[in-house]
Amino acid sequence: MYVEGALRDAELAVVAGGADLPFYAWLYPPQALLVVYPLAAMPYLAAFAVAMSAGIAVVGVVVASATSGWRAQLGLTFAAPAMFLCVTHGQLSLLAIGLLGASLALLRSSPWLSGILVGLASFKPQLGLLFPVALLAGRHGRAFLSATAAAVLLAWASWLAFGPDVFRQWLGALPGARAIVEDGAVEFSKQASVLAAGRVLGLPVPYATALQGVALVCAAGAVGWAWRNVADPALQNAVLVTAAVLGSPFVLVYDHLLVVLALGWLVATWRRTAPLPWEVAVAAFAWAAPLLAMAVRLPLAAASSACLLALLLRRAVSLPSIRDART
Repeated sequence: MYVEGALRDAELAVVAGGADLPFYAWLYPPQALLVVYPLAAMPYLAAFAVAMSAGIAVVGVVVASATSGWRAQLGLTFAAPAMFLCVTHGQLSLLAIGLLGASLALLRSSPWLSGILVGLASFKPQLGLLFPVALLAGRHGRAFLSATAAAVLLAWASWLAFGPDVFRQWLGALPGARAIVEDGAVEFSKQASVLAAGRVLGLPVPYATALQGVALVCAAGAVGWAWRNVADPALQNAVLVTAAVLGSPFVLVYDHLLVVLALGWLVATWRRTAPLPWEVAVAAFAWAAPLLAMAVRLPLAAASSACLLALLLRRAVSLPSIRDART
């Protein structure tokens, strides 16, 4: 999987007449092989259908649990450009985002199970960077412990199943990820990171990387503050998944589906406190950002995530704090 020539030959064996198609590298850590290996025994289209159906089902359950007006929200989620991109790219992001969303939906009622779901999503680690910050800041110790244990066990199982060489091959393939985020091996308009936005603005790699570092620190600070102080779980969840996208240097437009989940939790807060007109506009921008980004060839997904996070924090400041709710 991590040897470019061998993977290219495998891709061409599946896609007839695909010699002119670009090469798609496999950059997931070896834990992801445990997810896709059983699918390899199936015909290609059957494996695709199973993988996408599983992700869609989990995301659908998460959205339905987020708000009482779940039918409309479910329609908006499944019609979102990020959902379309996930499915048409056959992306494991769909399953990872579903697991992360389900973990948040279960966190207050089943913390041990919630943490296990976070750990199982570690095959896409860049999406869960800020989950430990949230769990620690929110004092969800049981979920933190089970997430850590599940992630370690998943890595250990992949080590036993595929051997240590596959981990060395994965580490050797990581420069390909660096080429994507720094040099535009994947078009910057298809990326959703602050780093990509900086590169489009003409910043050299060190400055764009520093800008991404600032975004990560700010995103982590926002998550820590919200999960320590905000009493509304829906708003906490929305802040976390939006900040997770904004803080990661390696996210593409299909990973923006996490932001679509954030919109579901935002709508839940709107049912208690009516939205301002500009909040609706920001939410619409965040929903459509992947499509707009590819249409105008600009990394608008990062800008929409930043705007949405600012909206969420402004709303959080106006709500009672956890300390107020306890008194």
